[in-house]
Parts: sequence; structure tokens; C-alpha cells
Amino acid sequence: MEEAHLQGRSVAVHAHGKAAIMAAIRAGATTIEHGSYLDDDAARYMAAEGVALVPTRTVIEANLTDLDSLTPETRRKMVDIADRHKEAYATAIRHNVKIALGTDIVGVDPQSASRHGRNGHEVVFAVEAGLTPLQAIEAGTINGAETLGKQMPKKGLIKVGWDADLIALDENPLEDICLFADPDNIINVWKGGLHVKSREGQLLWPISAPKKIFC
Repeated sequence: MEEAHLQGRSVAVHAHGKAAIMAAIRAGATTIEHGSYLDDDAARYMAAEGVALVPTRTVIEANLTDLDSLTPETRRKMVDIADRHKEAYATAIRHNVKIALGTDIVGVDPQSASRHGRNGHEVVFAVEAGLTPLQAIEAGTINGAETLGKQMPKKGLIKVGWDADLIALDENPLEDICLFADPDNIINVWKGGLHVKSREGQLLWPISAPKKIFC
């Protein structure tokens, strides 16, 4: 942790239990990933120290999709963690802890709830935990970028001079946050100002010669 700080790096700590969360904050963590057993004390400490929570609810939910393959003891543990994590998430929001959305881990298994392309569920879970739709979108954009501190990229805002990494949806997500849960609702994608996905789902780059249209 100390060496990371000397090099101007942010530090993400994967912690479930309160003791680990508190120790990570004392050591200077930038973010806490998961935070399943976070309570009022830990949330107040995080808020006071400016430590963000990256809840990774999608991964927690994914753990509940294959309970039949687990032993009874492990199954009970997974369910307990999921229940406590939901409470912890709401507790963090109640204490104004900064929320930044992240994946923890994603894969290619088509049956997995945490597979590539399904990250949008995380925005929905944020609203279920207590954020407004706009706050949830900010958690998935600018808040994540800000956790990188001195390494923060110019991403997360629609702003002159910043990277134009954008998506377009067919309807207003502030009115229906569940739009983010289905990739089919994302009708256009721009990466660095390049139009890489069209309304028809066609990947436009690098096959065609897209123009940089933003920034």
C-alpha cells in the first residue's frame, strides 16, 4: 500500500468482512471491492476518508445461479453473503459513501450471469440498493474514473477534450433503468469518437472507415 502511494497509484482492496474493510481504510485504500459485511461504522469511516465502494453485485448474484452444485454448507454461505451484501450496499448509500461500479471478474461462459456484455446489470442493482437512476449512471461512469486518482483517464463525462466513449439507448434510462440490463437496448457505441456499433448491431470498425465525430 505504501509503495503504491509513493508511485501515485490507487489501491483497490477486495474485502468482505468488516475487520478487513477497516484495516484497508486505515492502510489507505482507495476503494473497497465487495464490502459484503460492511456496517454503519465501516460506512461512516469510508465516507469520512473518501474511500469508495465498488459493490460488484453482479458477481454476488452470479454466485446464486448455481447453488445446486454446491455443498449445503457452501450454499448457505453464498446465500448469507448475498443477503448481507444487499444490506451493506444500502448502508453505504445511506451514509453517502461514494459508489463506483466495477466488474470484479467477467468471463465468456454464456451461462454465466457475470459474462462479458452483461455489466449493465450493475447499474440496475445500484438503483435497487438506493441510488437514483442518475446517481447510478454516474457511479458507472465518472465515479469509476475518479477512483484512479492521478491516473484518472479523461473518461466518464461528455466534455470537450475528453475521450468520446459513449453509448446510445433507444429510450431514456432515467425513466427505465432496466434498459441497461439488456445489451440489445444499446443501439450505438462510440469508442474514442469512432462509431463502432450501429443501430442494426453492425460492428463498423475496423471494417469501415469511421470518422471521429466527438472531441
